[in-house]
Amino acid sequence: MTDCFVALFRIMPHNNDALKVCLNLNINISYHYVCVNSLSRIIKQPRLPWWPQIELLYSRAAELRAMFTDTLNKATQGYMVHTPLRMISLSLKSKDMQAKYNKPEEMPAYRNLLLCMVKLIHADPMLMLSVTVSADMSPEVVVAVSAAC
Repeated sequence: MTDCFVALFRIMPHNNDALKVCLNLNINISYHYVCVNSLSRIIKQPRLPWWPQIELLYSRAAELRAMFTDTLNKATQGYMVHTPLRMISLSLKSKDMQAKYNKPEEMPAYRNLLLCMVKLIHADPMLMLSVTVSADMSPEVVVAVSAAC
């Protein structure tokens, strides 16, 4: 699936249907693996001159950050028991929701995905830091945000 994703990006870089599916937070974790591993491969492989650049996907930074945050929350769920806010939120959740997120067999998968995402961020930090400029933002705000990134 990773090879297919990479080939699809190289053939049709502006068709982001596969990326939209893989970045969906409600989809199976294997699609997240495919997305992260494919982006890593696109970044790390020696580029041929006619291949599209990874900069085309910088506009998806917000969705990648959301996937990173979601993965981080799921991977560290068992380690944050001493945080009072965490204890409050767990007591407010229904038992069905707790059972959904506390599956012990999924914890290593989320930790491995988190590791792959950290490697991806290390390879190209702009994938997560890129900011899309809207029409209502003043030039000073854009410069300040760009300097912060």
